[in-house]
Amino acid sequence: MLTRPSAPTNPLERLTGAGLAWGEGAYAKWAASIGAIAFSLYILLTAATAWFMPDANWDMLPYLAIAEEGAYPDSQALHDYAYSTVRAGVSAGDYKTLTD
Repeated sequence: MLTRPSAPTNPLERLTGAGLAWGEGAYAKWAASIGAIAFSLYILLTAATAWFMPDANWDMLPYLAIAEEGAYPDSQALHDYAYSTVRAGVSAGDYKTLTD
């Protein structure tokens, strides 16, 4: 036979139940806003990490060359541009790691 559970007598259980009920109602009402805020916060933290702690990877050289290939008529000028730009933008140790 199905019966209703008795009401909790412990104050902590009552407080927890009330908090969960409130949270459930608030989430049901604001689910889209909470999701948009969480996603925006994720994007913001990812962008801040990339800005303040950049990582020099080998693929930055071809990406830079592809982005500027229309501005340089021959491949040697494009090569010189890409490598000199990277050399100016990273530390000497990172440049050596990228080019070795």
